[in-house]
Amino acid sequence: MDKKPLIGKWLAIGIILLFVGTCTIPASAQNTEKSQSTSRGNWLYVGGSGPGNYTRIQDAINASSDGDTVFVYDDSSPYLENILIDKSISVVGEDCNSTVILGNSSTDILTINRERVLLSGFTIEISDDYPTELSIDANHAQISNNILKNITISSGRQYKVFIVGNIFKMNCSVGNSIVFNYMNDSIIEGNIFYGNRSLAVELAGCKKCEIKSNTINSILGIWVVFNGYSNIIANNTINSSEFCISYCGINGRIENNTVSNAYEGITIGFAIFTRVSRNVVKNCEIGISDGFSLLSFISSNDFENNKIDAMVVDSFFSKWRGNYWGRPRILPKYVLTVFGLPGDPDHGPGLIIPWFKFDFRPASEPNHSSS
Repeated sequence: MDKKPLIGKWLAIGIILLFVGTCTIPASAQNTEKSQSTSRGNWLYVGGSGPGNYTRIQDAINASSDGDTVFVYDDSSPYLENILIDKSISVVGEDCNSTVILGNSSTDILTINRERVLLSGFTIEISDDYPTELSIDANHAQISNNILKNITISSGRQYKVFIVGNIFKMNCSVGNSIVFNYMNDSIIEGNIFYGNRSLAVELAGCKKCEIKSNTINSILGIWVVFNGYSNIIANNTINSSEFCISYCGINGRIENNTVSNAYEGITIGFAIFTRVSRNVVKNCEIGISDGFSLLSFISSNDFENNKIDAMVVDSFFSKWRGNYWGRPRILPKYVLTVFGLPGDPDHGPGLIIPWFKFDFRPASEPNHSSS
């Protein structure tokens, strides 16, 4: 039976109100009916067999107005387009597994340069082997419930950008999945990263951003660099071969993550007032490393089967408390600590000075229920 451009009024109102008011993930738009307009805008259709359908997604976007929804059927998939979204609209695919946007790496596969855009329900991939970007150049954008193959989501100097519930497949030898530069109040949540041969998430100079409840299998997991402020990394599961979490910044929180099988599980470097708590760190060469930092507080973490559970290098006034060190302990636990004086070519490599740092109140049992 032909698909008609009709989708239930309750769904239309629900999707638009949820996105505009709260930026939450919309309900599925499959196999429902709808009138031609709602109080929030009109619906335009792409790729179906009923009357009034557009052939190309870009044509429907060009014909839309702020507040409209472009609904894309999977009948005509794949859509061979590189797309520009320059209206405050929702672009929704019928099924993220079968509604495919296939672009090429000669330019960004998709660009958003208008506030309050929702993109949901697509597989987005390129026709060649080199990664390309989905670029977000506006505030209040949400990318949710998509499958992204060899695509880097990049955004800089925006706020309230939400990357939620997507699947990233990065099979190229180069290319990061998400790169945020100098972003504010943005969230990366509930995504799955696998096949990543490089870095899953990078935040550079960002403020009050959250990376939470993601599942990451990659060479490099999460990097927060260039003096970010008040960023949160929480409830992630990361399996990485090199570094799971690396944090540089002020007033950061790293909590309730499970990191495993890395060279370094959690790395704090050039950071101030960083709190690392209730993480499970296991099967790493070095569990937690605190280097060149000030006033770190590392508490209630569980260490399992690491070659070196923890070490401190050239950091000052850090506190270690209530961590579980692989077995019950009554006496304080010594944390490997060194300070180094720099050397030079004329006088040798410098001087390494052993120091003393203790967890005076180690936990007698694991802090984390999954440990």
